[in-house]
Amino acid sequence: MEIISNLPERGLSSKEKKILQAQSRKKAKEIEKQKLRENKTYGDTKVSRRIPEEIRLAVEERDRGRDFGRPNHKCAKPGAPHHILKFEEFLTGREIGNPHSPENLEAPCNECHKLAHELGIPSGESVETFFRRKFNNPKN
Repeated sequence: MEIISNLPERGLSSKEKKILQAQSRKKAKEIEKQKLRENKTYGDTKVSRRIPEEIRLAVEERDRGRDFGRPNHKCAKPGAPHHILKFEEFLTGREIGNPHSPENLEAPCNECHKLAHELGIPSGESVETFFRRKFNNPKN
């Protein structure tokens, strides 16, 4: 992190010097964050949080009418796809592969999505796996 070190020797109070140094550190951090955003990759592909349109549409089509393990329910209108394994897991290297693969995405309807969170879905578990466990074995 580069910090301004060539401050004028005279003419600035110690308070002004501290302010300029703090501003310099803040700017350096912003530049570093931008570099990280630009250079994050998985495999040889640049990373974007945005799910590619063709994958998003395929996941929504696949999940239209899916019951996600809920008895007497079908998701007529899928919501926006969500990652099952968190996107960040792929950036840190804890997970390998493409975070936007259809296998790591699901698009439950808004009602199922809300219910999963109300029932305490753990991170990294699919809505379908969670609902099948909850509704087929209510003790969990």
